[in-house]
Amino acid sequence: MASPSSSSWSSSSSSAFSDNQSYNAVTGQTPKFSQGNAIKVQTTATGYCLQGSNSNSDATGTLFFWYDSTSGGLQSGAPTAASASVGTGTCVAAGTYTAVS
Repeated sequence: MASPSSSSWSSSSSSAFSDNQSYNAVTGQTPKFSQGNAIKVQTTATGYCLQGSNSNSDATGTLFFWYDSTSGGLQSGAPTAASASVGTGTCVAAGTYTAVS
């Protein structure tokens, strides 16, 4: 499969979704999103941290799945109260996480 040109995927001010209002328009795929997902984000000048939970999973609002853009992405293992990358990555132990709608 040929790689799409960089202009069709993203730039500093756009993305495939924001440019087309659909992932299918660029990728030909239709992602499925689970009901009940709650995703929050915290950003810094160098990266971002995502905190995810779902009331139908082991990550129920006090335990979370974590994604740290500066520490290898999605963190493996069981959900935890704090990111494993606290102190070494973008995620912080205490801070403001904003809900992603």
